Amino acid sequence: MRPNPCLILCLSACAGGIAHPPAHPPAQTPETAPETTPETTPETPETTPETTPGTIPAAAPLPDPGAPVRGRAGPPWTAETLQATEQAWEAVNGPDAATGQFSWLRVVDPRGRPVAGAAVRIDPIRSGTREGGLPDHLSGADGAIAVPASPVLAVTGIEVTAPGWSLWSMSAPIPARIVLRRELDAVLSDLAREADPAERLWLMLELTGPRPPEWDRVRLFQVTGDLLPELRALVDSGRFIRTDADRDSPAARARAMLAWWNDPQDAGRIGPPDADRRATPALAAADPWALCSAFTEHHFDAEGFKDPTTRTWNACTSVDLSRDGSRALISFEVRYAHWGYQIRLSAIQEPGAPEAARWRLYDARMSGREHFL
Repeated sequence: MRPNPCLILCLSACAGGIAHPPAHPPAQTPETAPETTPETTPETPETTPETTPGTIPAAAPLPDPGAPVRGRAGPPWTAETLQATEQAWEAVNGPDAATGQFSWLRVVDPRGRPVAGAAVRIDPIRSGTREGGLPDHLSGADGAIAVPASPVLAVTGIEVTAPGWSLWSMSAPIPARIVLRRELDAVLSDLAREADPAERLWLMLELTGPRPPEWDRVRLFQVTGDLLPELRALVDSGRFIRTDADRDSPAARARAMLAWWNDPQDAGRIGPPDADRRATPALAAADPWALCSAFTEHHFDAEGFKDPTTRTWNACTSVDLSRDGSRALISFEVRYAHWGYQIRLSAIQEPGAPEAARWRLYDARMSGREHFL
C-alpha cells in the first residue's frame, strides 16, 4: 500500500515543521597557540534552509536536449501537407495496417521506413505444448524478418528491441508490420532543432501518436506549454481523427494535452466532458495537495460515501508542476479488493486569488484502470 502524501504533509505540519540537524559547533580557539601556527578563520556553520510544511517542491526541469522545445507561431501547415501526411500516417499506423500472413513481418518507424537491426523474440506454442522461445531474429536493411512458418505454430508473445527505440511487445498473433516508437528524448531533441514545417508535423504525430508505456507523462505535461500553437493547429485541422492501434487518435491526444494546459482560448477545442473526462467541480485550495484532498471529499460524497470510515483505499499519489510553476498535474488513486482506477487532476495557480484558494481545479480525467488478482 502506498502512503498517503496528504497524511504525511499533515503530520509534518502538526509536528511544527521539518526538524533539521544541528549546525556544526563553531571552531574552538586554544588559549595558547604556537607563533608558527597561522591564524585561521572559524568554520562557517552549515545551515539547512527552512521548509514550510505543506509546500510543494518545484518539479525537476525537463532536461534540455540542446535547445528549447518551442512551437511555431501561426498555422504551420498547408492543406496539401496535412492531407498527404494524414494518408501516409494512416497507411502505417491505422488499426488495420498490421495484418498479413504469419511467416513474414517487417519492422518500421511511424513513417513506414524500415528499421534495420531490430531484435525480435518470439515465444511460441507448438501443438498445444509450450516450447522454448525461437532464437532472436534481426531485421535486415529493409526491416524485414522471415519467421519459421508452421501450420500448428501459434504465438503467445513477441518482443522487439532496437537501440534508440522504445520496447515493443504484445501478446497476440504475430502482425505483418511492427511499428516501433522512438524514445521520448529523441523526439523532443528533434523538435528542439527542426524548423521545416512538414518535418515538424511528423514529429508532432510522433508525440501524439501511440505512446510506449515508458514515456514519461510528466515530460509530456511540461512541454505542452511550449507546443500550444502546433497542438491547436493539429486539432483545428479536422484531420488525424481516425482511431489507431491504441484505440485513440493523434487529434484526441492533442486535445487531451490542451486540456492539461486549459488555456481559456482552447475551451472549444477541449470539448465537453466525455466517458473519461469528468465534470469538473468548482474547487480551490491553498496548494495542489490540499486541492486533491478537497477533490477526494467531493468524489466520495458523489459516490455516496460521506463517512470516511466507509471508504475504500484511496490516496493522492503525486503532484507534478509545469516548468513555469503555473500548473499542476495531480494523481488520485482508488483501489478496491480486485480492481482500481486513477483520476488525473489538472490545476492552475491564480496569483490574484486569496491564499486559501490559490490553486483552482480545472480538469478531472480518468487516466487508468487496473485489475488485481
